[in-house]
Amino acid sequence: GYDDMGTETTQDDVMIMADPYDTTDHNQDGYFVYGAERFYYNWSMYDFFAEEGNENYERNALFVLAKPEK
Repeated sequence: GYDDMGTETTQDDVMIMADPYDTTDHNQDGYFVYGAERFYYNWSMYDFFAEEGNENYERNALFVLAKPEK
């Protein structure tokens, strides 16, 4: 899930991730919360691929996002 915290900035947005193992926060409730900007910027290949192309999609945003139809 995604929570924008009711603000216009993305700096405080979080992603809610399912985790059946979930023992790292000492509260085994089946999910954890992760900063959305941290998630986005951790998934970058920086200079691994050449700087060719329109938006350098091969270098950035190497993840899949599923969005249900309304």
